[in-house]
Amino acid sequence: MKQLYIIVSFFLASSVAFGQCQFVDVSVSSSDTSYVQLYHPGFFLLPSGNANVCEWEVTTASGEIVFETTTSGAAFEQGSVLFDHTVPITDSMFVNLLISNPVSGLTCLITNTLYWEETEVLPSIFIGNWNVIGFNPGVATAVDEAGISAERDFALFPSPAMDHLRIDAPRSVYALTIWSATGALVHSEANFMTSQPIDVSLLQPGIYFVGLQDERGVNRGMQKFIKG
Repeated sequence: MKQLYIIVSFFLASSVAFGQCQFVDVSVSSSDTSYVQLYHPGFFLLPSGNANVCEWEVTTASGEIVFETTTSGAAFEQGSVLFDHTVPITDSMFVNLLISNPVSGLTCLITNTLYWEETEVLPSIFIGNWNVIGFNPGVATAVDEAGISAERDFALFPSPAMDHLRIDAPRSVYALTIWSATGALVHSEANFMTSQPIDVSLLQPGIYFVGLQDERGVNRGMQKFIKG
């Protein structure tokens, strides 16, 4: 998984490749307070899906590795993993999945956040499960020099942030969204100038995620920050 953090910085210029990866996501198929079963449909949605090699990594908010493994083979052999953990339900976990396919030459990166979701089934009676923050589509990553784009991911600072947040990004204007750890959209700007700070003073303390889209509507990734 060490190569994951190098590869994620580059994106394929090919819109075809991006179109294939963007239909793959990670979902929770089963969970309890101390275990989670994850699933991805890449076997069915990517070309030559039976050749997928899938590298999974789950970490805590502080970066501690909770679970990591590599899967391949048939649909559910490569697409489903189950792990036990001791992360409290008050915290979040981060899922990174890198799918490499030597036959199609396609590599997809899928990232998402696990959080504990409670649903009221009867008045004052709740059931809880680990869930992911909505649909977070995969991104095609570079597999050779010909496909590398000069565009790089963006960075947020500081974190924790009390009043203002700044973005270091290649472009000067983006569409910006901020999401809570429960998947709620808390802020959006259609024409955000990266030279200006983001006012986060009114947000409640907790974990948030900033997403950017360029002028073509292409997702440039999502980054986490902590509101102090």
